[in-house]
Amino acid sequence: MAILVDLSKKAKVSLEKKNIFGEKAEVVLYMDTSISMERRYQNGTVQNVVERLLGLAMNLDDNESIDVCGFDVKLTEAPNATPANHASYVDDILLKKVKQLGGGTHYAPAIRKAISDYGNKPETVAPVPAAKGFLSKLLGKNQPAPNSTPLKPRKMPVYILFVTDGENQDRAATEAAIKEASRHGIFFQFVGIGNEQFNFLQKLDDLQDRVIDNADFFKISDITSMSDEELYDRILNEFPSWLNEARSKGILE
Repeated sequence: MAILVDLSKKAKVSLEKKNIFGEKAEVVLYMDTSISMERRYQNGTVQNVVERLLGLAMNLDDNESIDVCGFDVKLTEAPNATPANHASYVDDILLKKVKQLGGGTHYAPAIRKAISDYGNKPETVAPVPAAKGFLSKLLGKNQPAPNSTPLKPRKMPVYILFVTDGENQDRAATEAAIKEASRHGIFFQFVGIGNEQFNFLQKLDDLQDRVIDNADFFKISDITSMSDEELYDRILNEFPSWLNEARSKGILE
């Protein structure tokens, strides 16, 4: 627990520097469980990420815990990481849920799950009467355009740390998913670990045609070599500006 207290203090400093200390959010970890990650589960890298994110969550999350989900070509939900269970979370909880690390890497299912679990709810609007006769032929069935349903502002933002060691195989689906997610009060902090170039994640960071820039990205070969202070500064890099823009556009209250 002493480790978490120290991490929490360091995270508080970063939050204060970003002028968002006191902000509350739902803190989520999406962790790569593809087969290439095996060494990082064995050498403590994943446990290190969980503990340091929990240090942030003790300041930022409304329940001082982290929602956790593993992803490869499938999704594996795990119990929340908390101060009470953090010490052996990866070995005793996460890996017992995952059971076996998978083969490939898909990002889109995780992003769609985020929208399903945490996305803004639709506004209740009166249905538009269908066009008839000549207007029906001119306007079609008068169906709403995709992604046009008005959404209610979300009360609490969602912060997702998305950690992966490899490029994905579902790029078109991922682009579509992150564009849809930009309508919702969900921010994605992508972190690439290892020696990949991560060209697609860099593209995703700069992706056009979004309602709002809802993602940031950086890469590092060994995340455990990054100091706690630098890590917190990096993973909070764009979150404050996203909060301001999301509120100005009515995505967040």
